[in-house]
Amino acid sequence: MHNTLTKLVILLGFSAFAVFAFTPSTQKPENASVSASSPPTSKPSLGSQTITGDNASQADISSTDKLQSPQTQAKTIETNVNQDNTPTTLSAIPASNITNEQPLSEEKPIGQKIDNAIRSDHEKQQVQAFCKELSAKLRTIKYDGCLNLGLQIDETFKSVNGRVLTYRLFKSNQAVETSSDQAKGRILFISGIHGDEYSAISITYLWMLNMLQHTNENRQDWLFLPLANPDGLFRNPATRINANNVDLNRNFPSPDWDELAIPYWEKYYKKNKRRYPGPSASSEPENQWLVKLIDEFNPDAIISVHAPYGLIDYDGPDHATPNKIGALKHRELGTYPGSLGRYAGEYLKIPVLTLELRAAGSMPSNTEIYNMWRDVEEWTLTKVKEGAPTFLESTQATAQK
Repeated sequence: MHNTLTKLVILLGFSAFAVFAFTPSTQKPENASVSASSPPTSKPSLGSQTITGDNASQADISSTDKLQSPQTQAKTIETNVNQDNTPTTLSAIPASNITNEQPLSEEKPIGQKIDNAIRSDHEKQQVQAFCKELSAKLRTIKYDGCLNLGLQIDETFKSVNGRVLTYRLFKSNQAVETSSDQAKGRILFISGIHGDEYSAISITYLWMLNMLQHTNENRQDWLFLPLANPDGLFRNPATRINANNVDLNRNFPSPDWDELAIPYWEKYYKKNKRRYPGPSASSEPENQWLVKLIDEFNPDAIISVHAPYGLIDYDGPDHATPNKIGALKHRELGTYPGSLGRYAGEYLKIPVLTLELRAAGSMPSNTEIYNMWRDVEEWTLTKVKEGAPTFLESTQATAQK
């Protein structure tokens, strides 16, 4: 009996040890490695894009007015970066925060590094939407022809209503492909600063098509801005002023703007709404874009197209005064506080040539456009570049005054 009890005790003890030893523990060992795998975060979103290629409806195009402004985009990006700690390649910088030290765009700065490569499907869609809306507004402009121009979208600035601001660079035939240093000059061509001047916008389209057909004849770098005031053009009816009811050609930051712009508008224009200079110099995003482009591209001359006076106006150094461009002959119109001529021509000393077409609703022929192009190049190469006074001559002339 005693032996039986002893064997039973030993058997129970062994069973208890086995249960304890082989039962899984719910407590992690101290040296266990802990790995927390969080779900993947999505990229920052700037709103859905409803425009899809050639099939975009008019309603889709109109919805581009409701896209986020650069200021809103910047806030969205900043919030998303702080949340998921991932960098973003978008460069939506509030226009009010842009200084002269900041490049126009980190990825595609205007100037020697600018190129004409479309970077993304989103940018292609924006160009398609722009061309669709433009060709629907102006019968001279064809949708396919607009697409073939290879327009680029500015990544930082948009119009007041969120429309894209476009540009196109034509390189000099003599220039090395990767540099503008070998070109004989740089010309900035600005069109559509007044949205109701249809011929000025249409001639720019035809001018660019002309250059595409004669690329081997191009001797300088041309930077085209085909529509500086898209909101004014796409209003119904089109207007001279932008969506903030500001005349962009009175909003440039000429040194006399603060003192004279508003008093001049009140006294001489009797507060004409079509010529309102705005609440402050360079208050409009379109003007901020233009000012930045002038600084970055550093043009030897600026061509600005308007209508309907049928002449060429010139503002800038006396040595570059032109005689005629095509059939248009020179006649002074003068400058105004906040105008491009006063800002760039008189203040920055960049020759500004204004081509005033004969009528806002009619245009020169293709032959006339070609001749105007050749005359502009001849003018810049002879009077602007070669005729420019040396530093010593400029100093002496200043001293004599």
